[in-house]
Amino acid sequence: MRLTGAGANLVTIHAGCDTSGTGIALAVAANDVAIQNLKLIGGTDIGVDVSNVDHVSITGVSTYDVCGRVSYGVNVYQSTRVRVRRNTITDIPAAEAAIYVGSFPANGRVTVGGTCRPRMAVGPLGRIRFPASS
Repeated sequence: MRLTGAGANLVTIHAGCDTSGTGIALAVAANDVAIQNLKLIGGTDIGVDVSNVDHVSITGVSTYDVCGRVSYGVNVYQSTRVRVRRNTITDIPAAEAAIYVGSFPANGRVTVGGTCRPRMAVGPLGRIRFPASS
């Protein structure tokens, strides 16, 4: 499945700040998903959640925490073959991670590159590559 916007300045998903739901602005719940070229605003815990899935690409996505509570711009957890590249993650509290990668299987391949966030932090790592350019 592809979710493709015409650009982060043109297409916006506003998840709001409601605390009664999961707190996830955009959850990837299927394998073989590509998300690209859009703006994601809101969520109260996670901007983009990639958990327990395979073959996911997140490219050219801008995330903004307007609620003041998002812990991770992108969360990659127990997933395989994930690429997070050329994204912009802003307004995440300094104590949290712009991108969290953790607890993925030994055969899981996760690539993070070209993503902007001052003082970017990445969570506990298994096998992960940080290419010089994406």
